[in-house]
Amino acid sequence: MLGRLRRRLREEAQLGELNLTQMRVLGSLDRNGPATVSSLARTEGMRPQSMGELVAALKSAALVCGEPDPADGRQTMLSLTDAGRKRVKATRTAREDWLARAIAAQLSAADYFDRRKLLLATQAAKGLLAFALGLLTVGGLVQLWHVYLLAFLLGSVSAFDQPARQTFVYDLVGDADLSNAVALNSTSFNAARLVGPALAGALVAAVGSGWAFLLNAASFVGVLCSLMLLRKGELHPSTRITRTRGHFVEGLHYVWRQRELRVTAIMLFLIGTFGLNFPIYLSTMSASVFHVGAGRFGLLTSIMATGTIIGALLAARCEYPTFGALVAGAAVFGGGLLVAALMPHYALFALALVVVGIASLTFMNSSNSLMQLSTEPSMRGRVMAIRASIALGGTPIGAPIVGWVADRFGPRWGVGVGAAAGFAAALVALHYLWKHRCLRVRIDRGRVRVSVDRREAVRGA
Repeated sequence: MLGRLRRRLREEAQLGELNLTQMRVLGSLDRNGPATVSSLARTEGMRPQSMGELVAALKSAALVCGEPDPADGRQTMLSLTDAGRKRVKATRTAREDWLARAIAAQLSAADYFDRRKLLLATQAAKGLLAFALGLLTVGGLVQLWHVYLLAFLLGSVSAFDQPARQTFVYDLVGDADLSNAVALNSTSFNAARLVGPALAGALVAAVGSGWAFLLNAASFVGVLCSLMLLRKGELHPSTRITRTRGHFVEGLHYVWRQRELRVTAIMLFLIGTFGLNFPIYLSTMSASVFHVGAGRFGLLTSIMATGTIIGALLAARCEYPTFGALVAGAAVFGGGLLVAALMPHYALFALALVVVGIASLTFMNSSNSLMQLSTEPSMRGRVMAIRASIALGGTPIGAPIVGWVADRFGPRWGVGVGAAAGFAAALVALHYLWKHRCLRVRIDRGRVRVSVDRREAVRGA
């Protein structure tokens, strides 16, 4: 899909004898208003001389005009002409139409609807799907295509449920306690991961899988009751926006324009695609390296879940999320997986997984909180939908690659791919800090001192 989009953009640019960089500059002027050559060069990461040549070409095409800057007569403020605005609008409309057809579903419903009511609908739908699977199983009527269909419907509902659920945390607590609330939410989620499989196994052994599905459906009654009993007057709802064409694409543009959001999304893609493949790591290491059975494989899952709970509790102590915690989480994640890949014994491998669990939770929580707090309220649902798409959609891409590496070169090399993803994400963040936040490392009295300029995080651009 990305290849087809790239070809489409090139075709659009060639039709009007404009290259992609020129189209990007026109788009920047359209979004941000008049700007100088130097400010455009900084925004696009170009040399001022190169930007000056590009702007001259746009002026000769009557797409851009310049007027003296009232504050500094030596500077020229560039703006779009009527022809330039029409060109941007035509290109954007064509691109949005293409993306609307390419994207199967828009995941930004959390920006358009009451999130509490949306969660009531999605949680009720999940409960009904579990109830249907339970009835089919208890009645002895279930077939494989039933499971496929219900799984597809569950995934479709989750596409709307997850962004709404993540942004609803903000509606519950507001800005001040968001970081702590996200961490506590992760604690409950990972505690369920720790206890749930064991409880489900006991239920299946005692009453059968069909009744376990029905009990799962009954558990949604408690969720629905808690949502209905919330005191709506004490919530912190964001202003809902009117749904119009292109708002999902606007969310993509918004994430890409904000440097910190863009870097966080790239880091999340790297770790989500190539790092969070724990079923492959644990199963291949258990079977092929340590030669243990299903029981000790399940124990590794519980040990890692213990690490994530510890990480969530540590994160809950932080008053405000920091970009440094995101970088540290990525680096320690890579280091933990590297150590795990080298461990000669099962017990040492399990201990390394605790560190990996803490680091992965720190990274995921920090990315969640930072993306919410650095996003305008009207864009929060779409940004979190994009985050969910990256975090969940990357794994199906990376898992076959990691699995092939583990099969071709051995399980330890498969774990090494995850370690490389963590280190790569940390390097992306360090490059951003060095280039845009003035990262400085110095030795003062024998101690290493690290400093960054926090202003970029405040500007968010």
